[in-house]
Amino acid sequence: MAKKVNYSKLSTKQKSRALILMMFLPLFTIIAVVNTFWALTAVKIINYYVDSELKKNIEVLNSSVLERMDPIIVNIENFSNFAELTSDDDGIYRALVSTFSKNLEYANSFYYAGVPTSAGKGLFIHSTGWVPPSTFNVTKRGWFSSAVKNPSELIFSDPYIDADSNSMVVTISRSVKGANGKVKGVVACDVILDDFIAILKETKISKSSIIDIITQNGLYMTNANPEKIMNANYFEETTFSGDKDAWLDGKRNVIINSKNYYAICKIGPTPWFIVIEGRKIDFTGALYWTIFTFEAIQLLFSVI
Repeated sequence: MAKKVNYSKLSTKQKSRALILMMFLPLFTIIAVVNTFWALTAVKIINYYVDSELKKNIEVLNSSVLERMDPIIVNIENFSNFAELTSDDDGIYRALVSTFSKNLEYANSFYYAGVPTSAGKGLFIHSTGWVPPSTFNVTKRGWFSSAVKNPSELIFSDPYIDADSNSMVVTISRSVKGANGKVKGVVACDVILDDFIAILKETKISKSSIIDIITQNGLYMTNANPEKIMNANYFEETTFSGDKDAWLDGKRNVIINSKNYYAICKIGPTPWFIVIEGRKIDFTGALYWTIFTFEAIQLLFSVI
């Protein structure tokens, strides 16, 4: 049995301590419970807010990128459709290249290459008037060979540095079929990535947020460190440890854990993804400091 305290034998100091403890312990307990409940509720609100912000921002980024790419994709597809209905006349192809290369603000060049004949030569028309050297073999170019192997599909190349503009570009291409249903050529357009990189740099979700565009395999298409582009892999550097295949399922995904937040979104018909990550404390740090300050003030006033 617990020993009963004889308060008559306690000193005045001990009595004062016991009285204070009896008076303030219930109050401190209530304050702690209330603030804990408030903190847990606030964390849920923060998670909801972070989730909403991530979904909103990644959707805005995706729309901004697609807004710049859509005119290019539409013109490539329209060129292919028109060219399939025309005869193999050089003048018609030149007119089509001239027409569909206009008003493409984020394109570097627009061109058409015919499948080489048995003599080894094929038609090549470039929007800038560039004429390839005699050693130029279009069948060795990825944008051409991939389009020929995948008729009617949009082909997206890996990023590379354009020799003339020194800009980071990607090539989008599509096959053109003849009346017999066989591929007779390929239309292509070089897209400047620098403008898309600028969009990412202008967006800041939180203090530590990092936003990049990656390929299906995780290679960086954009990065603050240029040396990492198409060399380093996002999945080897990120703190994200979930299922990679589920993460790249083409849906807009958001994950928030105790330390970090992550978001991913596929860019339209491309094989590219916008990825976002950052530290959750960017949002919760101020909250926890507010809770601590509030509890301290409550305790101070309780004592007073």
